[in-house]
Amino acid sequence: MKREDCRRGMKIQFGRTRGEQSLGEVVAVNPARAKVKLLEHRGANHQPGEIWRVPYSLMTPVEAPAEPALPSMALDFDDHDAVVAFMHSRGYTVAKRH
Repeated sequence: MKREDCRRGMKIQFGRTRGEQSLGEVVAVNPARAKVKLLEHRGANHQPGEIWRVPYSLMTPVEAPAEPALPSMALDFDDHDAVVAFMHSRGYTVAKRH
């Protein structure tokens, strides 16, 4: 990856080609290395949230999953079960109705 392609906030995968790859988020772009926040455990000693200085040559951009298109149907918000089913399909957790 080139420095010009790197943007703050982008998700990347980093690590050596034949080594462990980790998911991270770019927090700062510098001339030789980017500062990357680790988003997952790496090995036995490294925790999510740690900041690493990573050379651009060891980084690969990770494409964000595309947002699914909103359904064209209108929801009847008086029908609680339909709303709950819709919210679950979008990945939300809905509290039980009292």
